[in-house]
Amino acid sequence: MSFVQIITFSTDRVDEFRRLEAGWWAATEGRRTLLRDELYADRDAPGRYVAVNEFASYESAMVNSGLPETDEAARRLAGLCTGPVTFTNLDRVEGRHRPSLADLTFLHELCDATGLVERLAAYLETNAPRPGLFAPDAVLDVHLPRAHRPPAGVADLTGLLAGDAPAGRHLTERHWTPTADGFVLRWAGRTADAPGRPGHEENGMLLAEVRDGGIGRLTGYFSGDTEARSAADMAGTARP
Repeated sequence: MSFVQIITFSTDRVDEFRRLEAGWWAATEGRRTLLRDELYADRDAPGRYVAVNEFASYESAMVNSGLPETDEAARRLAGLCTGPVTFTNLDRVEGRHRPSLADLTFLHELCDATGLVERLAAYLETNAPRPGLFAPDAVLDVHLPRAHRPPAGVADLTGLLAGDAPAGRHLTERHWTPTADGFVLRWAGRTADAPGRPGHEENGMLLAEVRDGGIGRLTGYFSGDTEARSAADMAGTARP
């Protein structure tokens, strides 16, 4: 269940407010759990603003609140206000939402800023996940040309990728686009030669759902030169 906090305040120094907020985003990269924030100006009350902050859950918001940069930013931002600040805390019960261009632009900027796309591409090439790539309880669901590995954890996918390409991969192409809750990465490349296992052409698509600053679910579809690998080899890679 997602959690939204609405903050209402008044200030005549909104540009300073926005600079401080931008500084907080830069300082908390890789650690913040804030999924999105929006700032609105009240048309009927000049100088009055409403900030909307969205998190994956209340617990996630508390993690974000516990960051030392959050406490410092809140103290400095309070000094810019000309009146009382009010907080409204909401748990989502139900909602229907069609992503707008602004939503997709935000997600594009978020995934790009946090380096998730680059880290996922590096994971494919090295078989080693970088810190912050996956959420602690990430679920990974991989579909291979001749097998489907049931949803499992990060270690399982790492072993599967290493079994298919012990010496890693070189991505020759990659393209990504944002979705309503993450992004899609399409890639093509070749696995590196390894003892007893020549390299082969490979391509795929990865659908990533982002939460808590990392990938919470990754669904992958791999295809390529399957004739270069025997049925027994593939069966060993995708264990039942």
